[in-house]
Amino acid sequence: MQAPPDYENMRCDAVVFTGCPRVPIDDQERYTMPILTATEFRAAIRARKDSRYVMDEIVATD
Repeated sequence: MQAPPDYENMRCDAVVFTGCPRVPIDDQERYTMPILTATEFRAAIRARKDSRYVMDEIVATD
């Protein structure tokens, strides 16, 4: 599967995806570079051991 053309022409080491947080996780095989969620980027910039990673969940409710 190919990455979207917009990403293939970028000269960068990684991309922070600020849209749906599931895209970097569910579609990671589509990209040739790391695609980070905003939470992952924040944790990397802070580079602190106490940075918690909180996974967004879509939960069906009645």
